[in-house]
Amino acid sequence: MTTNYVEQLDPALLCPGHVDMQEQFILFYSGPADGLFMGQRAPDSTFCPSPTLTSAEWDLGYITELSTIFAEKIPLYKYTAADIQDYLLQYRNSPDLAAKNVTEWSNKHLHLDWDMDLSPFHISDNRFRIMALHTVSELNNISRPRVLLLQRALQDSKPGFWEGPGGGIDSKDRTLKEGLEREVREETGLHLSRIVHFLPMHRWTTIRNGERFDWISYSCIVALSQSELGWEKTIKLNPEEHQSFAWVTEDEVKGEKYRFYGEHQSQILEAFSMIGGDEGRVF
Repeated sequence: MTTNYVEQLDPALLCPGHVDMQEQFILFYSGPADGLFMGQRAPDSTFCPSPTLTSAEWDLGYITELSTIFAEKIPLYKYTAADIQDYLLQYRNSPDLAAKNVTEWSNKHLHLDWDMDLSPFHISDNRFRIMALHTVSELNNISRPRVLLLQRALQDSKPGFWEGPGGGIDSKDRTLKEGLEREVREETGLHLSRIVHFLPMHRWTTIRNGERFDWISYSCIVALSQSELGWEKTIKLNPEEHQSFAWVTEDEVKGEKYRFYGEHQSQILEAFSMIGGDEGRVF
């Protein structure tokens, strides 16, 4: 028998003859998660891909590499074997997506509605537990979709690197959407029309003066208000933060002309994969 509350069982049920051995199933760490991804244990106690996960394009080395990536993304002692197996069953024929999407899955409890009241996250004046907001501003009224990039000012951190419009929530922002609208307006002079797609959330940690800060980035693709002809050339930059802007295609993001830092390039390319199906549609 199994139970989550052994202390609540009648002692008579646990006496010898009824229960001769007890085994505790602990929350997983990376090693067992690695094995679950691989699928089955071989006679020599090593793990190998399950027959139902094999494909002509996959080999043992490929699956082994993905299993390591997958295991490294699983938070320590947070999930049971059943939790992980339930997740993997969704990707039984797509191990690459299983490894790619596991971070988003493990962070699902941190998802916030864009209209949710942020006051519970307020700690002190001008300080929030949240987080960075990043946008991919879309220009899709031409044959090929483009997104807006901003080049960081030389006197700022990461000088000369490119990124999408974004920033942090401040004490006056009542919701994520309100903060998003403010950031777009402050960094570009443009006005948010609507949110088109949501991108996967990202988390990271920084240490400043011995204090740890946990950050969450909520990213999205937004459509901008098109008030007049040539509006996309009227970007108004804050010279203390950015020195130049460009509307770029997917191929240009993949090229060497624009230098990115962190996960900005991968996020923008993921945005292109989402809006690619909307090519030809005017937002």
